[in-house]
Amino acid sequence: MIETKKAIARGDIGEIMAVKAFHRGGEAAWRSERVHGYGGAFQDVVHMADALVWMIESPIVEVYAEAGCDCAAEAGSGPDAVFLHAAFANGATATIDLTRSSPLISPVGREFRLELVGTEGNLTLDAFRQRNESSGGIHSTRAWSHWGDDLHATFVDAAIASTRTDGYDFRSDDSRVYEAAAAAQESARIGKPVRLGSLFRNSRGETP
Repeated sequence: MIETKKAIARGDIGEIMAVKAFHRGGEAAWRSERVHGYGGAFQDVVHMADALVWMIESPIVEVYAEAGCDCAAEAGSGPDAVFLHAAFANGATATIDLTRSSPLISPVGREFRLELVGTEGNLTLDAFRQRNESSGGIHSTRAWSHWGDDLHATFVDAAIASTRTDGYDFRSDDSRVYEAAAAAQESARIGKPVRLGSLFRNSRGETP
């Protein structure tokens, strides 16, 4: 993640024009519940939106989403398949696959991958590719053992560092990242794109 961010900052692929993003998770009890899991796969919108805003350094201004559940979905659960299109203020766009389709043997239970298209080249990030794959044993089982970066620690460190410098604060757009998740749910409900800023207003009547 960090090396990808540095490559973008150096201008290795020019200006980012489009991103194909994948945040595929597995089944996980409360995460599929509408009450506790923010609407199933919709809860992952905030994570991907946060990462994309950090990479592109431009806020999301509009989203369009399609969502659905498979035939095995339990009553009261949120959608386990969400496909999202996001437009950024600088003109970049992103398509995001948020589905509960990660294999059970995944080392972290999910996939996080970005395919970035720039004016000077392309770049692909597979955040959980740092793993060993093994198979064998009595039942010939296959397993993944993740040995790579601790992304949770990385983001916490970056958030703390951003409060101590005058550089770009990717957490300054937190309200819009959360609004992107809410806008995605509304878009899926009405079947139309939703502009950010149209759902919430602060105590002064201003949109974030």
